[in-house]
Amino acid sequence: MMVTFISQCEKKALKKTRRVLDAFANRIGDNTWQTLITEDGLNTARKMLSKTASRSTAVSCHWIRSRTHSQLVWIVGNRRKFNLEGNVPVNRTELDLSHKEWEQAGSSMR
Repeated sequence: MMVTFISQCEKKALKKTRRVLDAFANRIGDNTWQTLITEDGLNTARKMLSKTASRSTAVSCHWIRSRTHSQLVWIVGNRRKFNLEGNVPVNRTELDLSHKEWEQAGSSMR
């Protein structure tokens, strides 16, 4: 299976996580790895990450199902660094933004 690992680690956890993931996958960005891996290999990677995990560790694993669809497999460490789908949220709001408000804003811009 093709998987992508996303790391949101901080401090010393970043070095430990990079060491583990570099052994299993190809780094395709500063904090992203991708590889073809068996289920046994994926379980081993998760166990190794869990052993070295600290409060600053946050790694998500996504199974690439097709070109346009991926599925969250697991998260090791701090789950708050990711949203429900395992993606890295870049912005959030406490406001309740309903669909009608967006339609009104869009029509006034025309």
